[in-house]
Amino acid sequence: MKKVILFLTIGFFWYSLGWAQQNDSKKEAIFEVQKVDSTAIVNQFGMNLTPLLVQLIPLNRGTTRTGPYGFSYNRVNAKNKFFRLGLGVLINDEDLNNSHLNLRIGGGKIRKISEKWHLTTGWDFVIFGGSFNVPSSNEDDDGGIGFGPFMGLQYYLTKDISLSTESFLFMGTTVNTPVTFRVIPPVSLFVNINFVATPKKRFRNRNRSIQNMEEDSKPFIERN
Repeated sequence: MKKVILFLTIGFFWYSLGWAQQNDSKKEAIFEVQKVDSTAIVNQFGMNLTPLLVQLIPLNRGTTRTGPYGFSYNRVNAKNKFFRLGLGVLINDEDLNNSHLNLRIGGGKIRKISEKWHLTTGWDFVIFGGSFNVPSSNEDDDGGIGFGPFMGLQYYLTKDISLSTESFLFMGTTVNTPVTFRVIPPVSLFVNINFVATPKKRFRNRNRSIQNMEEDSKPFIERN
């Protein structure tokens, strides 16, 4: 049964990636600022809301898993491609078995489904210690390394604030399992905020830094 679920999941990933590529004919920048200025960069910072929701919604808090990452960062260019990082850390002094450290680095592409909905696809390289902090985690997870594809959805509340969730297919090795395939379900809900870096701001900051370096390199007498 597990093998059937795995094959169905892999097929779903590949079908979704193929569908996204077929429907990506325009290749037009998603964010309005990038349509006006193709050199603009969108920096997207995200925070996992699931731990807060667990406290507000009456659930079985003792067994609730909130996902592998607490914070995320995406750097999106005008071609809708992005580089991203994710970090999740939990240290439980009373029960080290419930502690974990998760790190990801990867990239992908954003596809526009509608004005409010965006589809994200790509690949991540992952290192983890402890567990992935999801319902399917077990005590045999001690740590591992691997890679795999991801697929997620974003819903924009405003032009700069969005909610997102995603699923990830881990392919790699763990301390106790030489080769493993594992589906990381979309248990995390992130809130994301966009900050735009336009060329004027970037070059202004760069020129200011150069001027400061030149000023610092002058002899003390010349500066006065």
